[in-house]
Amino acid sequence: MTDRIWQPASFLRYVRTFDSSSRTAFVQTDAGPAYLKAINNPQGQQTLACDWLGTQLARRFGLRTFDVAVLELTDLDEVMIDENTFAWSGPAFVSRAEEGIPMGAHRALTNVENLGDIPRIIVFDTWVRNCDRYAPGLGRAGEARMNMDNLFLSTEGAPEGKFILKVIDHGHILSCGRTLGRDLAYIDSTQEEKLYGLFPFFQGQVTADDIGQAARSLGEVRSDFWEDILRSIPDAWEVSGEALEAIDRFLLDRARFLADNIRAMAFKELHPGELDFEEGGQS
Repeated sequence: MTDRIWQPASFLRYVRTFDSSSRTAFVQTDAGPAYLKAINNPQGQQTLACDWLGTQLARRFGLRTFDVAVLELTDLDEVMIDENTFAWSGPAFVSRAEEGIPMGAHRALTNVENLGDIPRIIVFDTWVRNCDRYAPGLGRAGEARMNMDNLFLSTEGAPEGKFILKVIDHGHILSCGRTLGRDLAYIDSTQEEKLYGLFPFFQGQVTADDIGQAARSLGEVRSDFWEDILRSIPDAWEVSGEALEAIDRFLLDRARFLADNIRAMAFKELHPGELDFEEGGQS
């Protein structure tokens, strides 16, 4: 699948900063309005690398998401991180702004054009261990961590009165915000049996078979599916060679594990306490 090219060359104007964990700024570029995350955002440089990898990997996996690019800021580009801090010069992560709204409630699904993408969203989030969309057990007091703002209802390319569901903001994939290192490739990460991305309001839209079918292609992926994305991560985002090797091994080993096991994982989540008579029938 060929990635679409959207590449702003220069920053034009700062508009405002959102009160988010990464202090995302809304800016104008020569290629239109965009959301910008700077090197010195509070979440750290590796958050930019995760967002860069996750967004492009999601698109290659067949999901709809924002166009993203690396934009070099200069000392003359005044972008506010907070009221006292300017963004540092260097490579910033930018995503193209689209018309639409964040997912507000399950009722919005009635106007979504691409409901068929939901099983693939669940598979993708489970593959990359995305703890910042829907992650059971990772919220307060052991509850689910749920962030509906990372699902976007876009009107671009949608029929009148409809939305295209897009997955956005992948800054907490792989390690849930922790430092990227060799432990990514350890078996407790690659064979974790937690199902991510299964919002409660998704449950009536999918079956275990849907999720298993969406994961079949994972059994065939190879490193060349993502190696160019890893190579394109700017050095300033501080992902070491050891970490890049661990990411490659994690993506490969976890893809193979999920191709064989995610259907059974999904059945247990969707039908707690029931016997799965089809378990072992899909590989």
